[in-house]
Amino acid sequence: MVCPSETAPTVGDPPSVVRKMLEELSPCDTGYLGMTSCGNCATVRWCADVLERALKQRVPSMDWRPAIREVLGLW
Repeated sequence: MVCPSETAPTVGDPPSVVRKMLEELSPCDTGYLGMTSCGNCATVRWCADVLERALKQRVPSMDWRPAIREVLGLW
């Protein structure tokens, strides 16, 4: 029998993966510079949903919400 943790892909640094995905998607008009917080943006919740869907397609077994909140400044 194979343990589920042995078959699930692992992600070393989830916030880095989120930042990279945000750069790839660049959902906002100004783009993502990686140095400013998205927390004050009016569409940050929409952006978080877009990121979560895209990341879940790549690694479905991972809970991306904590890393997304950290990167987007939603604490």
